[in-house]
Amino acid sequence: MNILIPSSVTATNAREGLSNRYGFISTNEVIDAYRSDGWSLIAANEVKARKPERQGYQKHLLRFVHESQKELSRNERIETIFINSHDGTSSVQIASGIFRFACANGIIVADSTVNSFALRHNGLSMDKVLECSHQILSQQEKVAGVIETWKNLKVDLSSGLELAKTGIELRWGKDATKHPIGPEKVLFGVRRTQDIDDNLWTVFNRVQENILRGGLIDGARQSSKRWRATREIKSIDAHTAINRGLWEKASELALVF
Repeated sequence: MNILIPSSVTATNAREGLSNRYGFISTNEVIDAYRSDGWSLIAANEVKARKPERQGYQKHLLRFVHESQKELSRNERIETIFINSHDGTSSVQIASGIFRFACANGIIVADSTVNSFALRHNGLSMDKVLECSHQILSQQEKVAGVIETWKNLKVDLSSGLELAKTGIELRWGKDATKHPIGPEKVLFGVRRTQDIDDNLWTVFNRVQENILRGGLIDGARQSSKRWRATREIKSIDAHTAINRGLWEKASELALVF
């Protein structure tokens, strides 16, 4: 598999002007260390640098699959998420993730299920990065168990709308007058036949994709003659926060079914 590697991943030093206490962790070397421990790089992307001096050092997100993280079925794969930057704007973050093949959804599991790690660069070593990564890896069966539980839970209309509303508020805030779409559009926006189901796992993925990927139009909420579709989320921070917020809400709903 040919993976396009962003320039920030291959940086050999931190951006100039950072404290002498800042510990540079080469993401390229993390890839090599992960490979030696059984991980394969699946995908990589970086945020757009808003200032020229940050280009090549900005935040980036990598998705890895370990040799033990085989497909749960033909539908999902558990992954390891690695986030880093070389401009001082981000800690090293390591989390559990899920990839759903049908929609190419990249999901990040919230701390309520598997604790993620946010490691400061000061004094950080590669050994610590690998130690935390293996701790994430050791909990993959727990993640698989949650998915199977959610697949067997039926979601009623009010709970589905509640989840959709949570996604909308995570992205656009709590002021409903500023929401470009309503919960019904998010909940019932089915993009493929595999998403026509009312179990919690399918509903969660449908809502997550509609919020993050955009492309929805709600004419009832747009006064302009020219209707505009919602846009796809590009920000790593926003993508991560919405993912985790939706996972937390789905976890709450799972307790009441």
